[in-house]
Amino acid sequence: MENKEAVEILQKHIDTYQYQLSDGGWKQMVSMGIARPTIQEKLSFQKDARKQIQAYEMAIAALKRKDQ
Repeated sequence: MENKEAVEILQKHIDTYQYQLSDGGWKQMVSMGIARPTIQEKLSFQKDARKQIQAYEMAIAALKRKDQ
């Protein structure tokens, strides 16, 4: 897999998490039964999602450095 392709995949994961962090994304996850409609669940998800986004951003940065 090329680094460019890997970056694109990682960016899609970031985009998905960012959408899920939005009110509309959260409502969709609740309506699909993926998450429970509690503030505790939402806060826990937000914390985990931000960690995941940060990890993906670090991976993208490392891949971009590798390309240079």
